[in-house]
Amino acid sequence: MYIIELKVQQNLTNMINNYRKTKRKQLNNHYERSFLNKISFQDMICNLQLDSPIVDSLSIPSHLHSVLNMKVADFILDGNRNIPRYLIQKKESLARQILTVTLPTEDTSEKLNWRGSSDGELTCQITYSALRVSGPALRWCKLAWNSFVPPTRSFVFWRLAHNRLPTDENLRKRGCNIVSVCWFCRHHEEISNHIFFSCLETQKIWKWLCAGTHQTLDCSDWLPLISSCVGNWSKAVQQVLIAAVLHTVWKI
Repeated sequence: MYIIELKVQQNLTNMINNYRKTKRKQLNNHYERSFLNKISFQDMICNLQLDSPIVDSLSIPSHLHSVLNMKVADFILDGNRNIPRYLIQKKESLARQILTVTLPTEDTSEKLNWRGSSDGELTCQITYSALRVSGPALRWCKLAWNSFVPPTRSFVFWRLAHNRLPTDENLRKRGCNIVSVCWFCRHHEEISNHIFFSCLETQKIWKWLCAGTHQTLDCSDWLPLISSCVGNWSKAVQQVLIAAVLHTVWKI
């Protein structure tokens, strides 16, 4: 698992570095850049946050983009920006943004700033957060994975929750042609829900656990089972119930 994670991290790092090199090759001296065409102000000036090039903001037809060859230096006079009147009239808010940028007095090295980062650096953590699919918070994960429960018990419960236990049902899905029978009752196929919750012999185990702890647990499925361990009782009681439930699942 550690080797897989390391390879993923290395691939992400290589992808980020290649992206940075590609972007830096596209960024020349900012005075020599095209003022209107092909470049957005996010790339041109790092503290401007425009989402599109000026040609898109001004709705200039695409067939005219090739003739827009004026440079940023053409709009600088005596160290100050000289914004054309037509741009001020067409997009006054855009002109104001341009005027708020302080012009450098000498050539400085280019730096690619990543939007959404406090220091402008693109890290593996930011890339992972952007690529991963966010889902709803799963409360049962914090209940199953705890310091007071051995990892072996938590892992078996996790496999049960994701239907990844090597039951006859799952082995058949993987191409194993086997005869399936429950090892407890000998009357039903071996599937996860049956051997852990529906089987008459398993239900006796859960009834014994409820009687021994003097608690009523919902033993119809794995999620109601672990959720019913949380109640109005103390944290210590909850931990004991969770540990007992996970140990029982592991033992079955």
